[in-house]
Amino acid sequence: MERSIEIGDYVGILEGTEKGFVTRIEKNKAWIETDDGFEITSLLTKLVKYPSKKKPKSINPDKPGPKKEVKDEFPESKKPVIKKVKDKDFRIHPALIGEGKKITSKKHEDKVWEVDLHIEEIIDHYKHLTNGEIVDIQLKHARSVIDKARIHKIGKVVFIHGKGKGTLRQELLNLLSGYTFLEFYDASFKEYGGGATEVRIFVSKV
Repeated sequence: MERSIEIGDYVGILEGTEKGFVTRIEKNKAWIETDDGFEITSLLTKLVKYPSKKKPKSINPDKPGPKKEVKDEFPESKKPVIKKVKDKDFRIHPALIGEGKKITSKKHEDKVWEVDLHIEEIIDHYKHLTNGEIVDIQLKHARSVIDKARIHKIGKVVFIHGKGKGTLRQELLNLLSGYTFLEFYDASFKEYGGGATEVRIFVSKV
């Protein structure tokens, strides 16, 4: 039994059939690359040195273990070319990824609806109506406008009612007093000459 085993020796294992080259030695243990290409370990005392065979190039006795060359499955010159896919229908707006100018729109609460409550602006035929019936139609129209303005998150509505005897204006103020989500006051005298009421609707941010 040979005890002076070194890296690169061709050895066999006692009580076994495996043979191969020693690729690494640590303390009393050796690593062997068998003829079949497998790596096994064995105690040095269990190894027998056989007549030398041609030592594989992968074994370097100056290093603690073999350095096996890893082949590149796709060498640079033979790497497969992956064709880039271009989809002209696929677009992302630059603003969504932090590029380009962001699209901004005027806030709903900054929009203004101007509504003329004169009866001729609401219905075509009114000559047969009494004053009370006309006021009822005007107030019904005002309620409808307020409801729609709130749904569409319109922050400002100006009702044009004119001066006249002030009946419509007073009835409109009574109507507006019943809402909790708005405030109202005389519209700009310069623009409407005292014949309009401005309504500010508290627009929900949700």
